[in-house]
Amino acid sequence: MTSGNGKVVICIPCLLVGGTEMHALALARALVEGGYAVTVCAYYEHDPLMVQEVERAGARVRLLGLKRQRGLRGMARLARELRRVFHEEHPRFVHVEYMTPGVAPIVTARLCRMPSTWLGPGPRVLATVHVPGRHYGRHIWLPRMAARLCDVFLCVSQAAEEAFFGSGALFDEALLRQGRRHFTIHNAVDLDEVDAIIASGRPAAKRRELGLEGHPVVGVVGRLSREKGQRWLLDAMGKVVRRMPSARLVVVGDGADRGELVAHAERVGLNGRVVWAGKVPREEALVHFGLMDVVAVPSLWEGFGLSAVEAMAFGKPVVASDVDGLREVVSDRQTGLLVPCEDAGAMADALVGLLREPVMVRRLGAAGRLRVEERFSARAFAERHRRLYAALGEPRAATASVP
Repeated sequence: MTSGNGKVVICIPCLLVGGTEMHALALARALVEGGYAVTVCAYYEHDPLMVQEVERAGARVRLLGLKRQRGLRGMARLARELRRVFHEEHPRFVHVEYMTPGVAPIVTARLCRMPSTWLGPGPRVLATVHVPGRHYGRHIWLPRMAARLCDVFLCVSQAAEEAFFGSGALFDEALLRQGRRHFTIHNAVDLDEVDAIIASGRPAAKRRELGLEGHPVVGVVGRLSREKGQRWLLDAMGKVVRRMPSARLVVVGDGADRGELVAHAERVGLNGRVVWAGKVPREEALVHFGLMDVVAVPSLWEGFGLSAVEAMAFGKPVVASDVDGLREVVSDRQTGLLVPCEDAGAMADALVGLLREPVMVRRLGAAGRLRVEERFSARAFAERHRRLYAALGEPRAATASVP
């Protein structure tokens, strides 16, 4: 499973720090460990720390360094650059992390013809989409069209798959051989890494460093942007501190909305009660999960909800928006609490209820950890992708259209 038939190019718009990049990192690691030669090709922005993470996983990184350019001219330039990459790499598989512009890499890989020395008619083309169908609105035809150009089109939750295609199924080789060309493979978290962080004592040390000992701590981790819902979480925390003045909020992440969010925190009476941790390396973000008592995931929409899974891996109960893939991750009143999206009162009630009930916190946290072990572990993620690639690597049969 190496050399010519084992080369994979993973295409991704940027290598920053987010759920899609974490997926690409986990995919690269899984395929490298499975014996594939992996190159991760990023078209636009990158974070040097994320590049190092991918390289430590054993993959090569190609940074195209393109400037984002709207319209057909930008798409054409990206297609030309990717065509060059594919001809230089001679991949057996091209796996596209489907973020805008997702169609261009898929079309380019599909149209790219191999030189006569290559085996077969062209690379197998896969894609993984990370957002729910409603994110595309009236343009949902674009990913549906892209799916028809792929050998397999993957979603990170069955909720997302059902929104795109009307049905959802976890990956199954038998269904693949019967002609099904879209599946769900959930995103995942590395439990060995989580356990090492817990054993190290770093979360407790970080809690002391931030002056949070003796305070009930709510945390949120993610990019600071509207769709992640931090603004209405601040509204909820304004209500929480009126009932529990010692409560504190830790915000991990950065983004374009930071200035507005800091100002909003002051408006709702959170002066001195919010720790703005800012942008931190991925491992340091995981350390922060360990110091939190309850983790909030207030997203307006979410294809999966990786931060919820990471929190559950640390045994932390999650209070999340009742939307999309989060319903699949968080089992209401079993591993956490689901509340109506943008309902600050309901979020505040859920947070206070948990912060005042340590027995419930432990019960939900333990159940959440077990759920991650059963459904969302890196081992399961790696196994499913390697089985998929092995099945696609079999001699080609006629492929059916996406049902």
